[in-house]
Amino acid sequence: MDLTIPLKNYSHDSFLKEIRLSEITGIFSVICFYANPNIFFKKEEFLGLFRYGNNKLENMGEIEKLTMNAYYFNEIKEVTYYLYFDEENNILLAYTQANKSDMDQTLYRLIKRSIGTYYLPINFTALLKLTNYLVNRFDKMKITYFTALHHPKFKTRGMHRPDIRRTIIYYGDDGLKAIDEMKKYYGMLPRTIEYDVEEYGKYRVNNEGRFSFMSGHDSISSWEIFYDIINYVLEDILIYKKIIDKSEYKIIPYRTDEKIFYLPASTPWIVDFSIELGDEELDTFIDMLDNNDFTLYNTSKIYGDSFTLSSMIYDEVKNNKFSLHIDNNKIIIIPYERKILESFIKIYEVISDFDPESILRSDIYEQ
Repeated sequence: MDLTIPLKNYSHDSFLKEIRLSEITGIFSVICFYANPNIFFKKEEFLGLFRYGNNKLENMGEIEKLTMNAYYFNEIKEVTYYLYFDEENNILLAYTQANKSDMDQTLYRLIKRSIGTYYLPINFTALLKLTNYLVNRFDKMKITYFTALHHPKFKTRGMHRPDIRRTIIYYGDDGLKAIDEMKKYYGMLPRTIEYDVEEYGKYRVNNEGRFSFMSGHDSISSWEIFYDIINYVLEDILIYKKIIDKSEYKIIPYRTDEKIFYLPASTPWIVDFSIELGDEELDTFIDMLDNNDFTLYNTSKIYGDSFTLSSMIYDEVKNNKFSLHIDNNKIIIIPYERKILESFIKIYEVISDFDPESILRSDIYEQ
């Protein structure tokens, strides 16, 4: 099913109203992506990512209609997105009725491979906050579907056979309790949760920045709940994004009587672990970095009553490098170049998987 909106000029608000009036059936999704402001100074520069090959962009005022091709074994399928770029927060919102396979073949593939952008990860903590928010707001809210993953490298171990990798797709009206049980007994963290809000609709949230309106499209109140869910999660995510955005790398002139020296200066961001790391946990974390296309080099490690590890790190996909410092209690991420914020979003996703209860902070951040 393809989302078709009349081709005319819209503001973002009028576009959302048009969607509500379009008598949509089937799954409707909004996907959130991050644009690095150090690379894309203007909306048009970011939209340039999509102007290549067989992609087609059509302007609709504040909205851009994007048509991409998904290539399968025996067919080429057109996939449509409607894009809105939030210039204040450097976030791209993509509206679509594409299925997951078509998304993976088109927009997700492009974003994951491109320099300067990444999807906005929705980690376990953000999903937990959203769940509590909806439980407190709606008496008849239940979780009827979720997917979850356990990896032996996760800090969340579980009580039973923690060295076994697990994936689960769960259906049942008791999903709210089952998520807690899967985490407690099997160390499984949710990747997708579907919320069934009786009398309104079903809403699905995925860890790769995707919100889906599954059913209930005929009610204005149901649409309001859907957008409220998006705004609630984004408000939480933007807090950690702003912390990471505050990190920077710059060259500062230092004057002496004889000459001017140019010295590098970096503003880092910090994650406090919820546990004290030992050698085994450190090795596990480094393995997780490697599995997510991060390579450590020029590494030094100091042993003693506690350890410290310092290293350069290279993002093989985004082609960025930076440095990190790890001890038993925290990790410090230090910029080494100017244009690397998308790699910071990506590594924070790895840290959140490793330790879902870790806390991101920056001494320079003011909320």
